[in-house]
Amino acid sequence: HEPPGVSDTQAHAFAATLAALRETHPGEFLQIDFEATSSQRAFFVKAVAALRERLPNATLSATALTSWCLHERWTQALAVDEVVPMYFRMGPDRRRIREYFADGGDFRSANCRTSIGVATDELPPAIPSGRRIYAFSPRRWNAETYATLRERIRQWSMLRASIDACRYALGSCRRRVGDRSAWAGDQVLQPLRPGSGG
Repeated sequence: HEPPGVSDTQAHAFAATLAALRETHPGEFLQIDFEATSSQRAFFVKAVAALRERLPNATLSATALTSWCLHERWTQALAVDEVVPMYFRMGPDRRRIREYFADGGDFRSANCRTSIGVATDELPPAIPSGRRIYAFSPRRWNAETYATLRERIRQWSMLRASIDACRYALGSCRRRVGDRSAWAGDQVLQPLRPGSGG
C-alpha cells in the first residue's frame, strides 16, 4: 500500500534539515537517497527544489532506482547536478536489464547518464561508459574488495571499447564513443553507505 502523503511544510523541513547538515560539512557535496513512491515524487521534486534554493552553489546528487532512469523521465525535474541510478538489487528484471546494457544500451533520462552506483557483491558484466562510479559494499572495505572492483572497472572499459569498435566497423553507430573508453582507470571510486538499489 502507498505510504501517507507528505505536505509542502514537510518538503521545506526536509530542505532545511539537509541544508543544516551541509553547514556542518561545508566541504562535501550532498547525496540524497529517497526511494519515492509514485505518490511521493511531486513531494521529492519540490523538496529538492527548496533545497536548491537554500544551497544554490552546492553540488547535489540524488540516487535513483534503475527503473526510474530506464522507463521514466520524472527525474529530469530534480534540481540536482546528477542522478545516480543504483545498478544493483534490481529484482526479477535483473537479467533482462543487464543484457540490455551488455548490448550497449543506456539510460533513457539524460541526467542519469553521468554516474552509476554498483555493489561489490553484485558487480554487473557491463555498464555504460563515461560514468562516475559510486561503489557500495555491504561489508567492510578491504584491499581485496577494492582490487576486485578496480579489475572489473578495467574489464568494463575494455568491453565497451570492443562494442564501440564493432558498431563502428558495421557502420551502425551514430557516434563513436570509444575515445572515452579509458575513463575507468582515472575515475574516483566513491564508497556508498548501505542503501537500496534498482
